[in-house]
Amino acid sequence: MSTSQPHPLNPNAFSTPTPSNYRYASFQHRLGAIVLDATLVFITFGIGWLIWSFIVWGEGQTPAKKILKLRTINFTNGRPATWGHMGIREMLVPMSVSIASTVT
Repeated sequence: MSTSQPHPLNPNAFSTPTPSNYRYASFQHRLGAIVLDATLVFITFGIGWLIWSFIVWGEGQTPAKKILKLRTINFTNGRPATWGHMGIREMLVPMSVSIASTVT
């Protein structure tokens, strides 16, 4: 009979995030954010969207999520995603998927 112990470097590893004022966004809100982001990329030729993204990624948002008042939350600690997390989520993952889809 083993009991799970928290990791010594992260004592909150097994605890659930604290309750917050955040609610899950509906599918329609998420789809609206994707469409709005694509529209903003097209209208600003990508440059304006990229600059705006670098500014708001630190708050766990994209330009469209900022307009729609949505936020990406880090599941492990319940806080908004960091700038690095958003950079990986918004740039590295889509680039990897597009490269993999063109190769196969």
